[in-house]
Amino acid sequence: MTRLYRPPQSIEATTGDRDEPLAFEWKGQVHRVIQLSNHWRTHLEWWRMEIWRDYFQVEVQGRFTCVVYRDLLTNKWYLERIYD
Repeated sequence: MTRLYRPPQSIEATTGDRDEPLAFEWKGQVHRVIQLSNHWRTHLEWWRMEIWRDYFQVEVQGRFTCVVYRDLLTNKWYLERIYD
């Protein structure tokens, strides 16, 4: 089952040398990334309201997989999806 958050949940992330997430804090808990499964960049709708994001599918300690992204316009991090 997948849980999609709309709106996405704001998180605080710790990043590595290539701006990949190493850990993030969500709901008062720190979740350490143990595996980066996928990374992609989205740059859409620049003619209306620009969306420019770096997405990461990661597995975290506690063994759940999720999708987090960094908004490249604001430099803020968000949790978008959790795979159970």
